[in-house]
Amino acid sequence: MGAFDVSSKVHIPAIPRTFVRRNRLLSILKGALDGEHEKEYRVILLCAPGGYGKTTALVDYIRQAQLPCCWYTLEPMDADAITFLRVLVTSIQHVFPHFGKSVSARLSGSAFSESEALSGPVLMDALLTAIENEIQEHFLLVLNDFHEVNNSAPVLELLNHFLRKQPQHCTVVVESRAVPRLELAPLLARREVYAIGNAHFRFLPDEICELARVQGSITLTLQEAEKLAHSFDGWIAGILLGTRLGEGQMSPGGGRILSGTSTLRLERQQLFAYLVHEVFKREQEVYAFLKEVAILPQMAPEVCDALLQRNDSASRLSYLEQQGLFVSQVETDEGPFFLCHPVLRDMLCEEFQREQPERYTELQRRASEFFCQRGEYQQALYHAQRAGEYEQMACLLQDAYQQSVKRGRSSEGLAHWIDDIPTDIWMKYPRLPLIRASLYLAQGDIAHALPLLTRSHELVDNAAETMESEDRRLLQAEIALARSKALFFSGNYVQAQILCQQALPTIPADEVPLLAEAHLRLGMCAQMLGCFGDCIRELQQALRLWGYGIAAKQTALLHSQLANTYSLMGNLALAEHHYRRAMSCLEELHDDYERANTLIGRGVTLQRYGKYDEAVTVLQEALDLARKIGFRRAEAYALVSLGDVYQDQGKYDQALLMMEDGLSLASQLAEHYLVGYTHNTLAMTYLLMGDPHTALVHLAQTEATADEKTSYHNELGALVRGTVWLYQQEYQQAKTCFLALAETLHAKGYKRELVQVMVRLAACYGALQERDEAVRHLERAQRLAEEYHYEALLPLELERLPGIAETLRFQHERDSNRELPVKKEAVPQNREPQSRAKMPDAYSRLQAVKTEVVPKLRILALGEPVVLLEGKPITRWRMARAMELCFFLLDKGKPVHKEQIMLALWPEVDEAIDQTLRSTIYYLRKALGEGCISYRSGYYALNLQAHYGDEVCYDVAQFEEYYKEAKENYEVKEFDEAYELFLRMVHLYRGDYAQSFYHDWCIPRREELRLAYLDARRHLALICWKQGEYQESASHWQQMLIVDRCMEEAHYGLMRCYMQMGKRSLALRQYQRCAEALQEELGIEPGERIQHLYQRLTGQVRE
Repeated sequence: MGAFDVSSKVHIPAIPRTFVRRNRLLSILKGALDGEHEKEYRVILLCAPGGYGKTTALVDYIRQAQLPCCWYTLEPMDADAITFLRVLVTSIQHVFPHFGKSVSARLSGSAFSESEALSGPVLMDALLTAIENEIQEHFLLVLNDFHEVNNSAPVLELLNHFLRKQPQHCTVVVESRAVPRLELAPLLARREVYAIGNAHFRFLPDEICELARVQGSITLTLQEAEKLAHSFDGWIAGILLGTRLGEGQMSPGGGRILSGTSTLRLERQQLFAYLVHEVFKREQEVYAFLKEVAILPQMAPEVCDALLQRNDSASRLSYLEQQGLFVSQVETDEGPFFLCHPVLRDMLCEEFQREQPERYTELQRRASEFFCQRGEYQQALYHAQRAGEYEQMACLLQDAYQQSVKRGRSSEGLAHWIDDIPTDIWMKYPRLPLIRASLYLAQGDIAHALPLLTRSHELVDNAAETMESEDRRLLQAEIALARSKALFFSGNYVQAQILCQQALPTIPADEVPLLAEAHLRLGMCAQMLGCFGDCIRELQQALRLWGYGIAAKQTALLHSQLANTYSLMGNLALAEHHYRRAMSCLEELHDDYERANTLIGRGVTLQRYGKYDEAVTVLQEALDLARKIGFRRAEAYALVSLGDVYQDQGKYDQALLMMEDGLSLASQLAEHYLVGYTHNTLAMTYLLMGDPHTALVHLAQTEATADEKTSYHNELGALVRGTVWLYQQEYQQAKTCFLALAETLHAKGYKRELVQVMVRLAACYGALQERDEAVRHLERAQRLAEEYHYEALLPLELERLPGIAETLRFQHERDSNRELPVKKEAVPQNREPQSRAKMPDAYSRLQAVKTEVVPKLRILALGEPVVLLEGKPITRWRMARAMELCFFLLDKGKPVHKEQIMLALWPEVDEAIDQTLRSTIYYLRKALGEGCISYRSGYYALNLQAHYGDEVCYDVAQFEEYYKEAKENYEVKEFDEAYELFLRMVHLYRGDYAQSFYHDWCIPRREELRLAYLDARRHLALICWKQGEYQESASHWQQMLIVDRCMEEAHYGLMRCYMQMGKRSLALRQYQRCAEALQEELGIEPGERIQHLYQRLTGQVRE
């Protein structure tokens, strides 16, 4: 060994004077080394980056365990095989002095032959034999700092040889910053390796607090320690060096150690020096690489390659991870990426920006452009901000918001980026305050939104000379729609509706998201004003624009609003259907804000139909979610809705608590509709609790907050006021109020409230001794409740009006055969229906129906499916599948075996499917008529003529007849006749065939009819073009693009129309939209014909 002193390498290090005993780690080591896991491990791996306290924890365990331990601290010079063997023997002899004299002799200078030097395994065998023969007790062999020799092939070969023949009474402990490159597979297979990683070595907040205590005068709160643990990822060396916690003193200025980030910044130089001179002292090349790629929060190899224009980033990142250089790998479905320790990353970026500011800015700019091209706007904005490119951020924000709206995705994540842009940049981009206002409105924050909309409007006016007229009109329409939304939230429904109607004609037909938003807002206004027919028409138009099968946020919102509307109309089947569609979309989108809204709507519907326990569960889920994400508007609605349910359950104390909390929150948010509604429900609750005086106080409040005389809570207020008079025995006043209200509710279609009014009118008439009128109104309430599935409401109303019992007795005496109005309809027992002698072809018969006569039964399958009986939609389906079965049988046009029906409508396996089918058939017969469904030998068929004769009209049959005749006329150049027939076709096409059904049976038919519709539009556009009607021709091309934005022929035709009308800028913009759509959807460029037209427009080729 000569003068080579190894004593420091084989002594167990001393424990620092001030250290924290980490009982959690000691327990893990004790379990692994003392056999507490019921398994004797032969190798223990301790792997974590430098400075995580591996050595201290191991030494603390060894001192407590009193187990013989042979310690070997490795250094780079130990990479030589013979040096490694000599020190290894010395470490064992340090504990067992009489060990291995023969092995030592063979390794000593004079006795050591050249042949033995070349045969390390022979010498290792000698060492193994000596251990077997000369050491009888169990001992540990600790190889400390193994990363220093991790790349030495000779040492790895020797140690692998040792592990293959390792004695049973020797446990090897390998402590390393990098994962050892040893052959551990056989040991792993036998479960003889126990690994402890940096997840175990991270310091926890309570351990940091204890360390601060033993260090000296500094006292940390648990909250401060949690911040340190999070910032440094539990890296104790970083905490000690970066905060001077280890010196036991307060930071300069006398503040607490976490009083601000400046305290940490003061000590970064010391921490950075440790990293550069200790951790990366022999890794300068990968250090330089890491310093540049660390500008990426997530270091994906392909992104690093593109950023630095190289092709070896994957291997370099893997090397950094393997060497324990504070880089870790994360596996995802899209591929792996790497993370740098947060504190190290911050310091690397600071150092990079300080030393090479131009290179730093260039790489940040390059990263922003890279992510922008990939459509990853959050990442692009991050890097643009770091580069100080605020104008680029403004452009990115506009693109990002436009894309999120176009794709129906949430855009809340853009808010903080807009807030970071300086005011002088805002002045150049009028759309920025509009976007920020829209984001505030998405959270129901009207107060912050309105000033921003005013600012945006002013900026547009000031830019009249610099902004193109088309862009200016479009931006003004967007501002009007946003202002309409704010007015809606404020309860000004009529004003919101007017503003929306004014904006709608100014929106180009190809601006689909804006058109859909306008129709959505008009539909929601119509709903609040009680115009349900208008509401459904507008919402369906918006849904058609967005596309029925798209899992977009707007699609979910539309389904949710349709569900709410159908619920108010008493159509439970369609309400359930649209709630399912909304939740299906939201599950794919992971949009918690819209999910909270939809849950509230679902809970209210359950409450309206008397399913109180389910309603409480759903509304409580909505409340918890709203509070979790900080969605205060949804929280307010959930609270008030829960109060409604508790009121119906008679739990008045809980109802008051929920309603008052909801009212307080709604008042803070200036949510006027909810404020008025809650005053009404509070008034009713106090009335039911026997306090009409407080009820009148709340009614006075609701009159003061009513922004629209026609809004729903005014009808609700009249209902409550009439009930107060009824309870106060002012029967004539109550009757007058209820009679006027009944007319309004009937006209607007509020079915549940109409049931309540009928019952309360019956109570008034009964008290006034007008018993016949009382019974008549009670029977009407019964019919309404049965028709619209409000059976649970009647017992509740009767319980609240004890005086009506006499009316019930009189009714029963007058007609003893009539049942009291609380009985539910029974479903027949399981049985097959009687077979029919004849099975007519329903589809072929319907095609022959003359459409000029107003039919008794009208079936509309294009768009939202609906069946009209004498002009009124059938709502008595009871089950949504009953209506779908009607359209399924109609589409088939022939008898269908029940197995085929079950496979089409109930593809999921269900033991009760036979009973489900029979119940569905039963409800279908109840809706259409007993004779409309025939059954024979397992086959069902639709036989509408059996009940309605020739008074049946089917829009699909008309559509196809018009299409056939129109094409025939077009072929013989009868363009005027063809034009009229094609126009009738497109007027019939309210939307995709059976658009609300999502089973596979309707998809081929839907596609066939959609193609026919597009072809009709195409012919109309061509006819108008030939006749010089360019504006109308353009309109038809635009309608085609609403259905299929990738239809290149439509883009081409629209560009030609714009050119003919002298609108060159619109033609150029249309080409850009074509290119974007084709690239996004299909990954291709526009075809040669449209490119040639574009080149003509831009002057690249002559005409």
